[in-house]
Amino acid sequence: MKSFLPFLSSFIVSCLFVSGQNTMPLWKTSRYTLYADRVVQDKFTAIARSATELVSDYKSGSNNFKPSMIPFKFSINGKDNEMVSGVDHHFNAYSENREIQTPLIKFGSQLPAKKDAKETFLKDGTKLKIKLAMREVLSAFKTAGFYITFKGDKCMKQNLNAFT
Repeated sequence: MKSFLPFLSSFIVSCLFVSGQNTMPLWKTSRYTLYADRVVQDKFTAIARSATELVSDYKSGSNNFKPSMIPFKFSINGKDNEMVSGVDHHFNAYSENREIQTPLIKFGSQLPAKKDAKETFLKDGTKLKIKLAMREVLSAFKTAGFYITFKGDKCMKQNLNAFT
């Protein structure tokens, strides 16, 4: 049975954040309960702390065997506009102390996988901090009012969707 918690958690962040705990459910089904600031499903809860922060205690059994080598890509306005399709960043999130951070990654420049990295499974509770340099993009917005992607498309400053 698929869990709806990840989908509903995203929905909560999209909604207006209402401060404080609301005791009256907005919606209730046999599988989950939706409040103005959280979703409760079985023993799991996802809470919207603000319009940009979501905290969840959800644990998926399928997450026990996730590889520590993580492919990812950045995006402006949700489009595949950082690098050519199929070219991703690769980072091994393996760490004994469960806290790790990437080196500074320049938007549009690939972070390749390290050849000598020990690949294993992600440890439960691993915290990953991703460091992204957007100086060139922000400078282009400031000076020209737009940023030109690798495809030649313009991302207009006034169309930028940012969490502020």
